[in-house]
Amino acid sequence: MQSVAQPLEEVQKIFCRTPGGKKAGRLIQHFTQYASKVYGFSQMVRQAKDGRKQPRIKAPAIFTVAFFGAFFCMESMERMDRWRKTGVFRQLVPKNIRLPSHDTVRQALMKWDLREQRKQHNCVIQRYKEQRGPQKESINGWRVTAIDGVELFHTKAYRCPECLTREHRDKTTDYYHAVVVAQQVGGSANLIYDWEMRKPQDGVDKDEGETTVAQRLIRRMAETYGKITDVYTLDALFAKAPVIHAALDAGAHVVVRMKEERRRIMKEANACFANRLPDSTWEERDGKGNTVYVQAWDEEGLAQWPQVRVPMRIVKIIRHTNKTVIEANKEVFVTDVVERWIATTCSSEKADTQTIAQIAAARWDIENIGFRNLKTFNALDHCFVHDSVAIKAMIGFQVLAFNLKRLFSFHHLPASSRNRDVPLRYLIDEMRSSRRG
Repeated sequence: MQSVAQPLEEVQKIFCRTPGGKKAGRLIQHFTQYASKVYGFSQMVRQAKDGRKQPRIKAPAIFTVAFFGAFFCMESMERMDRWRKTGVFRQLVPKNIRLPSHDTVRQALMKWDLREQRKQHNCVIQRYKEQRGPQKESINGWRVTAIDGVELFHTKAYRCPECLTREHRDKTTDYYHAVVVAQQVGGSANLIYDWEMRKPQDGVDKDEGETTVAQRLIRRMAETYGKITDVYTLDALFAKAPVIHAALDAGAHVVVRMKEERRRIMKEANACFANRLPDSTWEERDGKGNTVYVQAWDEEGLAQWPQVRVPMRIVKIIRHTNKTVIEANKEVFVTDVVERWIATTCSSEKADTQTIAQIAAARWDIENIGFRNLKTFNALDHCFVHDSVAIKAMIGFQVLAFNLKRLFSFHHLPASSRNRDVPLRYLIDEMRSSRRG
């Protein structure tokens, strides 16, 4: 049987012959050409590997179906099989190559070459760095990366060797998988730079914590990509000295949301702010176009966090958002007041108060985009295959598809090519529908 040596070139030939040249079909052709030329997608297909012995359907065909399944936001392996039967994948491989069933894909993913897959991901991020993507997506010149923990899925019925465990009061046990993710924030593409699985602990009751994983993730990013970020923005869960030190050792600053008002450094800062007017004020617009009046207090050189080896800077932000809400079928004008506390290692000489506030606000991008987006629209909270290797392989395909389609949409397509107010997932749905036989 002929090997799927260059499926991408076959895809391009097929799309060029598509009668009528539908826009969505042309976009897929455009995407494959772009991904191949800039990020080596066709080479990824050719180099795909798994550990099956003499398989009838080779790894490149598995790669193509798994990748475009993730690209088209499949909800389950059964949905992948329905797409196979309705012709969604038929034009993505040569006609004489048999398409894999979802059972074949499952078996291949359980033996997937994770090392080669990780190399493919690293090559995309390195190429993005070479093109100055992080700098183009910066906040006032600062390249910003957010770190967050995400639980993928849980079950009570089955446990694999790398499952984490959670005991409930009713004596039942959840088995689940979770990751800590590093994602570029503050721009439009919001690439996922890296991710690290949380591991079960050997011989102790408590599984590996998110802060331990975050340290490992920060160190690996520095080793793999060099200086790709200037600032890590973290939520209160990661407000721990070892995480801050890992970022400093990697040559980056931190901007941390603070919540524990009992901390000595927070009490000291509050005493400084109590009897003085705001150090700065400004107006801005929120995502819904509402006017926001911001007051900020800023104090640096605070050494009341003894576990951290450098003095910290504390910024207190009060946001007054003017908006209209509906109450009793009537529009009512209200002012929503929110107080935020931020700790950072950035000096005021390097980054002004407003820049720190923008960096802290950008952390919400990781809440709305990235792994949480993948869980909502790509069913990453669904266990496609409960096998430790297959889980990591599926995450790899999801991340690769996420990054490449966002690079294609936000870094390659001209602004006039599509309505930027239309969510990207709708465009992807159109592209998938154009593939039906």
